[in-house]
Amino acid sequence: MQKRWSKAELNHLKRHASSQSAEELAQRFHTDTATVRRKLQELGLGDHGAAERTDETLEIYTRGLERLHESDWETAADLFQKIVKESDNRQLIDRARQNLAVCQDRTTKEAADGDPYLRAVFEKNRGNLDAALEICNQEKGKEAKEERYAYLLASLKALLDETEEALSHLATAIHLEPKNRIHAYHDPDFDSLREEEGFATLVAESKSKAKSKPKS
Repeated sequence: MQKRWSKAELNHLKRHASSQSAEELAQRFHTDTATVRRKLQELGLGDHGAAERTDETLEIYTRGLERLHESDWETAADLFQKIVKESDNRQLIDRARQNLAVCQDRTTKEAADGDPYLRAVFEKNRGNLDAALEICNQEKGKEAKEERYAYLLASLKALLDETEEALSHLATAIHLEPKNRIHAYHDPDFDSLREEEGFATLVAESKSKAKSKPKS
């Protein structure tokens, strides 16, 4: 059955065709890479990023090992995660996943004794949205006073397709820190909201600035 592309999905393709591979895009849209590549060709776009990134993955892996040996768990995890997403070398991906698991385990243990917000962000970045949301709920009330919690909750709710709550938390985050309007405008976590009138209203100012920004 041929995939039907939503406006939000097409917008994401246009915004990220040069920075994400066909495999990454296919995973996001729950389809296959051939379907993504066909749509990219129809749109006059291409899987530009994949070929260039392939040559860099071994160097990135080496840097990840260096950070791992220095116990810089978060930096190493970011580098290994990049390998998993971008490399075409299955053996390299498997080794990166093993090292990534070590980094994530150590980071989780250290974060557990630290800032709950950072723990929630860590879980969100791992794709554990429910775990991140539970941590935020345990800090109930902070979203009304701390813009970082409000913004994080907004992004979590958007990723979970809970539109009304996402917009409500985003409005709070922007009220507490107006710069969040700009962050949200560029943040792919809010792609599911881009066709919503409420979202357009919240980010209208930053959208206007982006269009009027003079070219260098």
